[in-house]
Amino acid sequence: MMLRLMLGVMAIAGGQPAPAPRTLLAVFAHPDDESTAAGTLARYASSGVRVVIATVTSGQKGGPEPGDALGARREAELAAACRELGVNPPVLFRFMDGTVATERQDEIAARIRRVIRDVRPQVVVTFGPDGVTGHPDHIAVGKLTAAVFAEETRRPGGPSRLYQVAIPRTMMVRIAPVLAGHSLSEPELRQVADQAVADQAIAAIIDITDLLAVKRRAAARHESQFPAGPRFDQWLAAFGSEPREYFVQASPKRTATAASGDLQF
Repeated sequence: MMLRLMLGVMAIAGGQPAPAPRTLLAVFAHPDDESTAAGTLARYASSGVRVVIATVTSGQKGGPEPGDALGARREAELAAACRELGVNPPVLFRFMDGTVATERQDEIAARIRRVIRDVRPQVVVTFGPDGVTGHPDHIAVGKLTAAVFAEETRRPGGPSRLYQVAIPRTMMVRIAPVLAGHSLSEPELRQVADQAVADQAIAAIIDITDLLAVKRRAAARHESQFPAGPRFDQWLAAFGSEPREYFVQASPKRTATAASGDLQF
């Protein structure tokens, strides 16, 4: 009976092993970092892609009362946000918040390598060299993920594409005063523009218009970071109404002149 079943499965697959399911792995530094790409993660999950979020720290220092209790609360918030987005439960590394750029680099890289081998994604999403916000943990996670990706992409069954979350220059200049809470001077705006990702570097623009409500609900689950009130309203004004999310294709480098409307699996 078992032999007939195995032969039947092989016949259906043309005698070849079944292909790995489409999988996207997002590697971020803190609970709530997934908000930078939440609409995209929800879009692919709703289309049948297996979406997994790996978070390097528990955000233990991201509040007025830092410590393990805050980290546990933020882990629970992340799990709730993942449910809102319809993605898999998060993979938690639990390194210390604020130390990713300076401590235990080999251990963090090893954990990233392990999750890539366990999850077997075709696509990996992480931060770019700017870390979106310039946070040292963001920048370090993006750098470590890119280094591990470069090694793993050479292995059979390894990931094939690396995308970096980005805010293009034109958008950054537009939302910078919103994030600052006041108008910026021309020199300040020029500095923002100089530090932002060039528009022409954007390789993929994902339309999330029909998922904005999902993105907002997921962000609202991070109550320790976005309590109802002015701070959450500020996030909504800057990001919660933006109908597109943007990505740089870090590997293989994009050569096309026009941005794609999709991440390429």
